[in-house]
Amino acid sequence: MSKKSEARSSARGAAKAAGGAHLTKQARLGTLTRLFQHLEHFGFQVAGPGALREKHVVHYIESRLAEGKSLRTLQNEAAHIRSAMRAVGRHQAADSVSICNAALRISGTDRSGTKTAATPEQYQAAIAAASAIDPGLVAVLKLERTLGLRAAEAVRCGPSLSSWERDLRAGKPVTIIHGTKGGRRRDSEPANRLLALEAVSEARSVADARGAKLIGCPDLRAAMTWYRNIMHRAISPLAGITGHCLRYAYAADRLAAYEGSGEARREALAQTSIDLGHGDGRGQYVQAVYTR
Repeated sequence: MSKKSEARSSARGAAKAAGGAHLTKQARLGTLTRLFQHLEHFGFQVAGPGALREKHVVHYIESRLAEGKSLRTLQNEAAHIRSAMRAVGRHQAADSVSICNAALRISGTDRSGTKTAATPEQYQAAIAAASAIDPGLVAVLKLERTLGLRAAEAVRCGPSLSSWERDLRAGKPVTIIHGTKGGRRRDSEPANRLLALEAVSEARSVADARGAKLIGCPDLRAAMTWYRNIMHRAISPLAGITGHCLRYAYAADRLAAYEGSGEARREALAQTSIDLGHGDGRGQYVQAVYTR
């Protein structure tokens, strides 16, 4: 096996061994692939994560900084590299102060993000724009807003719509199975049960006509690509929001409902975090990110 093939094989193994959800592993593998391509280009002979030294990490991050990559992107990439190094036993090197974020000049950001909750006017503008494009897109946006679904959850929810309709009519939360992070099923309480039921019923009509699909593409990858492109080119410029802003609006509604029922702020944040699929331990994260 050539050194290049050995490095790639080792990178794949380390990316998986470091753990995390599927998307985290994929992102980590992408970072390691770029890292070893970079090292090869500059003449470094590195067989894999087990042979990485601090100078290799510094060289890569400095190059990415020169390319203008954001601090948040580089913080994630540095974390990917360090976790891969730990996965192959290089704990001392991974924890070296020479490759901490401060030493790499990539510290100083927070996770508050830049998105805010969609206003009712922005939501209606998005629905109006989507109505001129595709009924499945309208259905996805309404599900994101009324049930707090992530884009992948909404695009893939076709097989679940019948059970969701029954659950909503029975006063129950809906159980989200498809498209969730890490494949972990979760429950979601509607922001407004009547509006959620209306959205699910409309989505079911679309899915029934399209073989359990909301977006009429041959596979999930194509459907997600189409959704992202349409949002970027046609919806966001007109409505001034992204799909995730609808999830933020849902979170604001759920938080207000919990506090309105007498829940303390801390408990309301924990409950909202559960509704969003983050678990009850991410209340402060919800406070920082979703209540802007």
